[in-house]
Amino acid sequence: VLQGSTGGYFGIYDFSNLTGLLAAGSLPDSIPATYSCLQPEGDIQNQIVLGGAGQYADGQNAKVMPDQGQNPGIGTFEDVDGMEWIAAANNEDFFVIHEDGGNVFGERKFLARVGTPMKYYFVAMSGGEKNSRQLAGVSAVEGVMKSPTAHEFSGATDISALLAKDASGNFRLAVGDATGAQRTLDAQIPINEKSIVVSLQAHSNWGGWTESFNPDAAGQILLYKPAVPAN
Repeated sequence: VLQGSTGGYFGIYDFSNLTGLLAAGSLPDSIPATYSCLQPEGDIQNQIVLGGAGQYADGQNAKVMPDQGQNPGIGTFEDVDGMEWIAAANNEDFFVIHEDGGNVFGERKFLARVGTPMKYYFVAMSGGEKNSRQLAGVSAVEGVMKSPTAHEFSGATDISALLAKDASGNFRLAVGDATGAQRTLDAQIPINEKSIVVSLQAHSNWGGWTESFNPDAAGQILLYKPAVPAN
């Protein structure tokens, strides 16, 4: 089980004997587990690949996290709020990472390549009270900008197996499949051929017509197509 932390670290809990413990028909008093920390709360600036993006309005970039607008910003993760494990072809594993730590220039979204050390590809940032787009009154949904404040990437779902087709153009995943084939197909698709649905809560977008409809921060559903460099 992948575990994130508001302390800025993350890892994996392995309790692979759980099925055997539950086979007795009752809950065990305890569940033995092994924890592997993949990223301690330490400086990650040299592990981040910006790809020419991630510029902050004060001249810094998304290698740091200025949760109080400080310069220099914090060099660690802050409040890893959302994570999703993405299995890909060639036995590669990736994590979608969503921060929710009060970055005044926009909360960061990364795609992490699992390895030693971990590598973090910057994907996007959104919101923030000092974000230049926010200060200019820009919103993705017309007429809903109220005031500059935080946004939050909130959830990611790999739908690649649902869209996968064979050479004849037929969907590879059978309707109603209950065998776990979706996970198997997910792991056969290269990372740069993935389709990942991401949700975004834009807390600055509570103005205009939203004041009568009261949606969840003019929430947006985005389709993310990775473009990960070859190592």
